[in-house]
Amino acid sequence: MYSRSGAHTRQDLFAFELLGGHLYLHADLGSGPVKVRASKTRVDDGIWHDVALRRVERDGRVTVDTWTVEFRTPGDSTQLDLDGLLYIGGVGAPFAPLTVPPVLWTGALRQGYVGCMRDLVINGHPVDIAGYAQQQDSGAVRPACHIQPPHCPSQPCMHDGHCLEGWNRFHCDCTGTPFTGPTCGKDASTLHLNGTQQMTALMPEDSRTQAEEVIVRFKTTRPRGLLLATSLENNPDRLQIYLEEGKARMLIHIGDREKVKATTHA
Repeated sequence: MYSRSGAHTRQDLFAFELLGGHLYLHADLGSGPVKVRASKTRVDDGIWHDVALRRVERDGRVTVDTWTVEFRTPGDSTQLDLDGLLYIGGVGAPFAPLTVPPVLWTGALRQGYVGCMRDLVINGHPVDIAGYAQQQDSGAVRPACHIQPPHCPSQPCMHDGHCLEGWNRFHCDCTGTPFTGPTCGKDASTLHLNGTQQMTALMPEDSRTQAEEVIVRFKTTRPRGLLLATSLENNPDRLQIYLEEGKARMLIHIGDREKVKATTHA
């Protein structure tokens, strides 16, 4: 759930998102963001949970079931100005064509909400979320919450893809296979390079993010080589993945800070 100011001069923000099974609140009254882990325990357990947010000027509290966390927004601003839309279930491509703030990690990672939602009330006014879905012809958004039998026993994923159960749906993890697509049935795009070649791939647009997910498969007999690197004119920020002494390494350079992480093949 996400909403922000439509004005270019303000950065007001309100959002709830699920990360790692926990519910997080984001709020920005225009003078600085605050991020609060609202849940004490994981909430991705398939049962109903209640969340309530109350705020008076800079002070607020958010309650998930019986667990309450108090917070205070930074700066001097006391008013939350939201003249934009309220997005429910997903934000950013492919859900809505708008710029996602870097603090909203699920937007950057394109991870939409999977599950059921009901009883949305804002300032005492019930919101007919099922009615909005019907008006917007969102046929895939169902006005009910029925649990269907699991899908994975029927083995819908091809070529040894790993089946993951979702909420009334399944997802095929094609990692570890030379295939891609919804059911791992499509040959993955493949390149062969000889060490003297280079190619570039244009990104859709410039991005400012705090979270990324990069997945690539490779095979080689050489202990060194660059797999991929990002670049931007007039900006030192970059991400590199390369081989050194037979180990995969990742370099992240942000501002004046740099970090290298190495992995070993299990």
